[in-house]
Amino acid sequence: MTDRKAKTESREATLPTAVRHRHLSAVAAPVRNLAKKLLGGKAAVEASVMLDWPSIVGAEISERCQPRKLVRGRGANAGAATLHLTVDGAFALEIQYMTPQIVERVNRYLGYAAVARLALHQGTLDRQEKPWRPQLAPLDAPARQKLEAGLSGIADDGLRQALDRLGQAVLGKQGGKG
Repeated sequence: MTDRKAKTESREATLPTAVRHRHLSAVAAPVRNLAKKLLGGKAAVEASVMLDWPSIVGAEISERCQPRKLVRGRGANAGAATLHLTVDGAFALEIQYMTPQIVERVNRYLGYAAVARLALHQGTLDRQEKPWRPQLAPLDAPARQKLEAGLSGIADDGLRQALDRLGQAVLGKQGGKG
């Protein structure tokens, strides 16, 4: 054995088995497997539809139905995908009537005609509880006047209301004394 070959073999023996081969490999396969693990087998399109569902269809519809999965067509229907929705039982008929609008909104969100039809499944929805907010203690008159005086110079209504709520929370924890 030559000295060069012996060095190569001893170096390869210390390396992990994944690094021992010296040819290039495609990056797509490991990335695809990693993406499947991270997304739970869902494609990026499906994940974005599920995450942004309330902004896609609106608050009223999203309270009564949720996307379950997006199934791509096969064979002759390769371009058409079916969006499966879990729907509250009493709202199923209304969602059925709204199918064209929902399909249009989803396709507009995605930027292309990805969804061709909806499949409705009646069931219970996974509703997220709204975060609990403690009731603010009412402020006494001097503290309320001091807070209003500090907010009087703010022209933006939304900012003034937000700062008013913040001031009530802070002054309320101090016992309502300004």
